[in-house]
Amino acid sequence: MSRLQTTQGNLARRGFADSAAAARIVSEWDEGSEDVLQVVSESADPDLALQGLHRLQDVVPGLLDRLCADRLLTRQLVMTLGVSASFLQHLVAHPEHVDLLQSPLVRTPASALRSELLTAVGADPQAASPVASAGSSDRLRIAYRGALLRIAARDLCAPEPIEAARSGGQNGRGHQGARSVRNRASARMTPPGASSLTLAAAAS
Repeated sequence: MSRLQTTQGNLARRGFADSAAAARIVSEWDEGSEDVLQVVSESADPDLALQGLHRLQDVVPGLLDRLCADRLLTRQLVMTLGVSASFLQHLVAHPEHVDLLQSPLVRTPASALRSELLTAVGADPQAASPVASAGSSDRLRIAYRGALLRIAARDLCAPEPIEAARSGGQNGRGHQGARSVRNRASARMTPPGASSLTLAAAAS
């Protein structure tokens, strides 16, 4: 398949601030990647999203091919990468969490989030006083950030305006919802002592 044909001018018109850097990256893409590039251009920060995809390709084999074949994964991953560098840092460290974004994301009850985090640290969610296993702080951090990743993607890709407003996010570059998700992500990438309560607030 031939390479994707585009120019710096075209990329600048599509919202890339550093069109030269964007051109260098997409020069390696084939023409079947046009839909992926279109979604990148619709993200809150196309440059950030494109650089994020470029970095993730080093740790997720065949990522671009997966995105070309899966529009849902493309939108949920790209919109998330375009709103916060913190999500990219997490995904580079834990590339398996890209898989969290390949299915439709729905509102998760606070009780389910609590159970998810408690299970991650070896605690029994049904216990009156759940006790985490020794040395589980890293597992809590990873599970917490994975849950936050899903919440942010759901907010950013909500198909209905009312749902987006309730969640605090909206589709599209430059929307207030994207800025809101960016601020929430920056504030919450490190789980606080009551992490399940913070996630419950984000999910509501």
